[in-house]
Amino acid sequence: MGSGRRTVVFAVLSMAIGLALVLLVAEIVLRFMPVSSGLRSQPVNAENPVFHFEANRTTTYSAGWNMRHATRVHVNNAGYVNDEDYEAGEKTPLIAVIGDSYIEALIVPHPLTLQGCLAQWAGKKGRVYSLAASGAPLSQYLIWAKQAYETYRADAAVFVVVGNDFDESLAQYKQAPGFHHFRKVDNHLELELIPAVPPRLRDLVYSSALARYLVFNLQLPSVIQRLSQGRSGPPGDEQGAAKRFVGNTEAAASNEKLSISRRAVDSFFSELQKTAPWQPASVAFVVDAIRPFVYDGRDSEVVRSSYFAQMRDYFMMRARALGYEVIDLHPLFAQIHHRDGTTFEFADDAHWSEQGHRVAAEAVAGLPFYGDLFGMSAGELRDRISAGCEPGPDS
Repeated sequence: MGSGRRTVVFAVLSMAIGLALVLLVAEIVLRFMPVSSGLRSQPVNAENPVFHFEANRTTTYSAGWNMRHATRVHVNNAGYVNDEDYEAGEKTPLIAVIGDSYIEALIVPHPLTLQGCLAQWAGKKGRVYSLAASGAPLSQYLIWAKQAYETYRADAAVFVVVGNDFDESLAQYKQAPGFHHFRKVDNHLELELIPAVPPRLRDLVYSSALARYLVFNLQLPSVIQRLSQGRSGPPGDEQGAAKRFVGNTEAAASNEKLSISRRAVDSFFSELQKTAPWQPASVAFVVDAIRPFVYDGRDSEVVRSSYFAQMRDYFMMRARALGYEVIDLHPLFAQIHHRDGTTFEFADDAHWSEQGHRVAAEAVAGLPFYGDLFGMSAGELRDRISAGCEPGPDS
């Protein structure tokens, strides 16, 4: 081997060894840092149609390169983010809380979430189970409602409805592996499962702190996908500043999108009455506020006419017409904000903060079915709510 070739080989080996050492050091250092560990969703198919996570795990969630919002997250025996286990044969009164990432609530300690507060106030008089996962829309809520009704015999239900629950219920706008979406068949909408198979390299990713940091904290796969499609903005902002968002969904909406979304709402209520036929007075829909308009009215015309504003109005109108309880968080948030300046999300994250969860929890606890179900007088319930929600020893 000539001296020139030996020099090249030596240089390549030196670079490889140097890179390996850097990666090794990064792996060691990150093992002592609150790197996000992932929730490990399970396979979903026709035989196992209910989306859930790997059961009985306590893991860590954090966001971004600087691992902000580091939080302990517990996945219980049923595969849901909740500090309490679920028992199908338990006879005490039960409320099911169903939603997406707002109820999954990875940033907020469980005892301070909507469901955590409701459970604390119920005490030994009953139970509050949450069934939720990030990205789930209204169509997926039906699957968890059926499980809550049939498996756990829930006596009542609380659904949290947010901005992207409407369009993302439709397969033409989103198809998330593991979730059910409405697909147009002939002249009606039918629920369709999008099967989910965990990626082959998932176990390898989970075994490495560096890999988890790249995938979950830096969201490297999403970055690569956006770059490959010629997009450079942040996730969810495909056209950068050209798009405006209200309620975490695009503000503009065509008549066609509004029409099919209203049909999705109608289909949701029709399916709910068939698959989980609770008495309407035992079901509450907590509808998120249009928070940009709550705070300062910026872009008020855009906000008032936005897709979310129109859809939330239609959803609440239909729910009330069917006799369901409806909690509109918009006036509740607005009243508190104008009184003392309280905001209800994080400065760097649109999900509800502890304050947002607390307002929603108090509103639900104020509904007739909550005190009646748990056998509490008005005075006892008032005292329990006044005592607040305790954060818990690990929070």
